[in-house]
Amino acid sequence: MFVLGGEAAPKDVKRLSLVDKAANILRDNHYGWFSRVRNGVYSITDSGYQAIDEYEETINLLKATPRD
Repeated sequence: MFVLGGEAAPKDVKRLSLVDKAANILRDNHYGWFSRVRNGVYSITDSGYQAIDEYEETINLLKATPRD
């Protein structure tokens, strides 16, 4: 979704990422990785894409970790 350059609602990010606090993370945007496109819709910023590149190894490890 974000990785593909699209827009998404927090509920969809939560469902796809399994992160319960996705809406808070998007809204608070402490690292500047997200942009509010319109009410209830977010996209990823250039800084967000840079973070994906920077943390690629960590992201891949987390994706490979089984979840309860």
